[in-house]
Amino acid sequence: MKFVNKTKWNTRDLRKLTLAILKHSGQSKPESLTIIPRNRYGGLATIRAYKNWVRMYVLNPFKQGYSADNSTCSEAIRYRCIPFDTQRYSQILIHEIGHNEGLRHREMVNSTTINIPDSILKINIREIIQKNKVRQNIKEVRLEHAIKMLKLNRSKLQRAEKLVKKWSQKIKYYEFNGVHSK
Repeated sequence: MKFVNKTKWNTRDLRKLTLAILKHSGQSKPESLTIIPRNRYGGLATIRAYKNWVRMYVLNPFKQGYSADNSTCSEAIRYRCIPFDTQRYSQILIHEIGHNEGLRHREMVNSTTINIPDSILKINIREIIQKNKVRQNIKEVRLEHAIKMLKLNRSKLQRAEKLVKKWSQKIKYYEFNGVHSK
């Protein structure tokens, strides 16, 4: 199963949850599953197509414009953490996999009535914590590189000058002793 996560939720956690849901429901895996951030939970799926795919919509972990009352969130100063709704995700995934198996809405139960076991609901979905990279001034980096290359090539030039001097002396020695080149 090709698993693509375009959200700020941890991919390993989402994969673990998805595989647990599929194992619990006994349904087959789709060929590809893509998780996309949206302002709501939802999903799309093919109905008995040649290639089965599922697209899941989930909320991002941060919602702008709320007060910073949750200190566990990495961006709590500007955003409010929104916990991942494991139950709703599970219900929608089971519903969408039903479409992959050829079921239509009139043939399925309402997705909000699907019971999910506690073992699946206890799977914790963590947010991805992005590390702030320290940006270096590119001109400083290039200057350091130029200085390093100048030092390297000066030492190569000194070595070349020494070799030229050495071989010039050898030629003079042999010419002085009467040996001539052909």
